[in-house]
Amino acid sequence: MLAGLAAANVVLNRFVPIGRSREIPAHLATAGAFSALAWDRRAPSGFLDSLARNPRSGIKAGLGIGLPIGTGIALGAFVPATRRFFHDDRIAGADSDAATYQLFARIPIATALCEEVIFRGAIPAVLRRRRGALETEIIASALFGLWHVLPSYDRMHTNPGTAAMHRGDAGRQIGLIAGTVGATTVAGFALAKLRDFSGSIIAPVLVHAAINGGGFFGGWLTSRFGSKGEEPVVEPMDANPVATIRP
Repeated sequence: MLAGLAAANVVLNRFVPIGRSREIPAHLATAGAFSALAWDRRAPSGFLDSLARNPRSGIKAGLGIGLPIGTGIALGAFVPATRRFFHDDRIAGADSDAATYQLFARIPIATALCEEVIFRGAIPAVLRRRRGALETEIIASALFGLWHVLPSYDRMHTNPGTAAMHRGDAGRQIGLIAGTVGATTVAGFALAKLRDFSGSIIAPVLVHAAINGGGFFGGWLTSRFGSKGEEPVVEPMDANPVATIRP
């Protein structure tokens, strides 16, 4: 399972081109593969239940928690202290069609839905065969954190705010990546608790989509209507061939 996760992460982040023709199908196929793994290993029925049960409760909890969080994140793009972290080159370069695709297709489907099925559905179901509930969620959340190593590395070369924090120093880059892994591990554990609280995987899917969508939308708005003069000045860094992989 670990080897499969690592391989899927590299393929999705390095070899699947951005665009609706291949990107979403590739992520859906990955989620389907891990779902099949849970099925083949006769994982507890909770995996299948989590994909379909309590939809009303999941929608209610997901929207009730996700909308305020997503709105708050988007508004952070207009706060001077945090604005620089939203000025991502990949977001600023998105036209209206690309932004629509990101907000209504890639983020909710390829990112939120697929990752929640994998990390709050299939992997916990497999782990529960031999581990307790708490240990299962800690491991699944840690794997979710590690899933973000490559995206975090890419962000260092496309986000001026993040680039200004490490200035090309390898030690600082490692520290920032570790911080991202830690933060997403905690977030993954919180999303697992939300799944348990609502009784549905729909809730973490909606909250996950709101968090990522809020960050993208806030950055995109400020790139169009914000003050360009307030972007931070970053020292030149070596060119990075994977800097334009994905937001």
